[in-house]
Amino acid sequence: MVDELLAKDYIDEADWASLSSIMAPQPQPDLRLAFKPTLFFFYGTLTIPEVLRRILGLNEPPILLNATTRLFKLKLWGPYPALVAPSAEEDPKNRVPVPGVACTIETEEQLNRLVAYEGENYTISETLVELHDTRNANGTYAKTFIWKGYPEELTDGFFDVAAFKNY
Repeated sequence: MVDELLAKDYIDEADWASLSSIMAPQPQPDLRLAFKPTLFFFYGTLTIPEVLRRILGLNEPPILLNATTRLFKLKLWGPYPALVAPSAEEDPKNRVPVPGVACTIETEEQLNRLVAYEGENYTISETLVELHDTRNANGTYAKTFIWKGYPEELTDGFFDVAAFKNY
């Protein structure tokens, strides 16, 4: 902008006074949102308390509530489960509930550890969960990891925790 003003002989004393404010670095808003504890719905390997404890870096097992969701359906990526959106033709009333657990993620570090564990084939989404150990009959919203990899890599099936522990 200064070069344009100089080239056109538009700069006078008043312009010089205002140039410092034009050229000064403008503070940028912090685009990172402040982290707040967030309820997550886990299915598959993260329903195993010892696995989740290690991933989160906890000394004690995390508090887990039995939960289910009907907004997604379960597929398999090898031995690992993956949540995917059901087709538009599927009647929500006929969806099989996906079993899992709900757990509050307390820190941004824990969230970062989860993201690293899940890898690039999963992304965070929101789902409605029914918490079985509470009186919340209407359900509550929680974050979860859903599949964002290639759909052709998935197969039909279910995740068997006991079989996985022996895998």
